[in-house]
Parts: sequence; structure tokens; C-alpha cells
Amino acid sequence: MEGVLFTFSTLFNKKTIYKTRKGQVQLNLSRKYYPAENQQSNTTNIKMFTHTDLDGVGCVVVARILGLGNLHVEYCEYTNINQAVVDFIQSKDVEKCDKAYITDISVTPEVAELIESVNNNPNTKLKFMLYDHHKTAKWMPVKHSWATVSEELDGRLCCGTKLFYKMMVAGGLDMGNPMVHHNLEWFVERVNNYDTWLWEGENDKLAKEMCDYMFLIGRNRFLDKAERKLLNLQLPSEPFFDVVDRFMLEVVIVTGK
Repeated sequence: MEGVLFTFSTLFNKKTIYKTRKGQVQLNLSRKYYPAENQQSNTTNIKMFTHTDLDGVGCVVVARILGLGNLHVEYCEYTNINQAVVDFIQSKDVEKCDKAYITDISVTPEVAELIESVNNNPNTKLKFMLYDHHKTAKWMPVKHSWATVSEELDGRLCCGTKLFYKMMVAGGLDMGNPMVHHNLEWFVERVNNYDTWLWEGENDKLAKEMCDYMFLIGRNRFLDKAERKLLNLQLPSEPFFDVVDRFMLEVVIVTGK
């Protein structure tokens, strides 16, 4: 990367100049993004427990693009998901939320019973739903109607993001914008191919780069960037990764990080 005139700390300025073998290029990073027409105000308060990897974050991207409501996201590992759900149920935040989604991760039978009691409480408006694709959670739908677990969809391995997306759309949610619908489908497939390892057999390098990109810039920045891109680009004719993104990804490849 010889000749670079900036560091990572300046990558996100509105205007950046860098030098390539073909000369000096100025990048205008102040492009304005506008929400899709379907992104109407939704006052539904939603608590979301999701995994920390690309698949878990992909579920949040889906929720934001579909405009499910005011999201309050908590990223969890298997070491703390059960305690996180219990703490939430025992807190006053329960009274403020209309729905709670658990995506790409599951809970123990004991916590599932606690969730069952919340869902069956006529004095509580909060309802839990769980969407997971891991084999270890296949017992849940047998006992709990609010849990959806599937390792495959349409004859292909599926990840949590794809399962969550398909179930939301099947429930009647629609972006109302064909371009955004297409873009979200494209994004979901990249996440799915990476999380299920299908990307190796299908040579879907974009899927692998999507994961690298998220860990490189961090979850919050990734969420914002992904949302803007999916609402405004025409994928795949317009590339998801712009020239600055490509530079960062090349650094990851070169350094082996």
C-alpha cells in the first residue's frame, strides 16, 4: 500500500485524498443517503437479544431495514444470554417493550419456561419470539410455539439472519420498495453463505469480505453503513464496498489479520 496519504483515523472524514499507481484520487465521502419511502415512523418498542457474529448482527440489519420499531439491542454470547434474558424480564424495561426477539442464539429450558410464563401472562403486553438455526436448539419448537428453529430453508442451509428475514416477510412485512427488497435479499444471502460456509463451495468472496469488514470497522459503524448502502445502492451493479472499503479490506489481506 505504498504512497498512502492517510491513516485509518482519517478514513471517515467527509473528503479524503489518497494516491494510487494511477495517480491521486479525491474521494467524496459526504454522499447523502435518504431512507426508503417505506421507512415510516414505527413506535413499537423492541428488545433484541442477538449473537455477536456477522449472523447475529445481520438480524439487526434486517430489523432496521424492515423498520420493525425502536430497537434496543443486546449482543450476547452463550455464556451470558440466559442471564441477560432473566435480567431483562426482572427489570422495569419489560413494561416499556412490546416485543422481544432472540435471534441466532438460544436459551436453556429453564429460561424458556420463564419466557413462556411472560408470553402467557394476560397482564403483560410483551411477547417473546426466538429464531435460531443451530442444531442444539431443535428441541425448542416442540415445547414452545414462540420458537422457530430450522437448519435449512428451501433445501439449503440457512443462518439466523435468513431465517429471521424470511419469517418477518412471511408475517406480512414488506419494504414497499423493489430496489430495497432486492438489496436486502442480496445482503441476507451473503450473510447466509458466510455463516453456513457455503461461500467456499460457491466462491462467494463477498460473503467472507462482509465478515472481515464488520470486524474491521466495528458493529455499530457496520450497521450504519450497511443500512445506508442497502437503502440507496442498486446492488450488485453498484458495489457494496466503495474504494475506501476496498482499501481497508486489502490491508486486512496483506497483513493477514
